[in-house]
Amino acid sequence: NRMLVFSQMVRMLYILSDYCRVRGGLPFQRLDGSMPNDLRVRAVDHYNAPESTVQLGFNIVTRAIPRE
Repeated sequence: NRMLVFSQMVRMLYILSDYCRVRGGLPFQRLDGSMPNDLRVRAVDHYNAPESTVQLGFNIVTRAIPRE
């Protein structure tokens, strides 16, 4: 199973990231506005890949979703 977490507060992503690390290094991807667009695309591709180990969370700041 995979989980998507949407938040408008970057601070919440720091809390969730810390939680994943404390819980034994749960694999997660993070996507926020501080990342260049090409890294965001690679993060999404990595998350969606069939062989991806990232299944426990994908933290997204809603303002980071690229506009077409």
